Amino acid sequence: MIKERHFSPKYDFKTGIIAKISFAISLFFILIIIIEIALNLTILLEPSIFFALTLLFLAVAGFSLFFYSQFAKLSRIVSEIEDEEENE
Repeated sequence: MIKERHFSPKYDFKTGIIAKISFAISLFFILIIIIEIALNLTILLEPSIFFALTLLFLAVAGFSLFFYSQFAKLSRIVSEIEDEEENE
């Protein structure tokens, strides 16, 4: 039988941290691409692989940032509802 889980609306599943880490990794890959192109290095891998990984991590960062903002809005709405219930 499936156990029901109830999460607090203030819990954001660490999406802010995931967004920051993914963005930092993508900046690291961009730095590698710039260095490889500037020095004409093909020692590591093809630059297109790093470009694809950069786009992937930027997409993960974007989705995580979107979810983080939605969880923040949800948290504000819940706190407003709780304040209204306390005032009544």
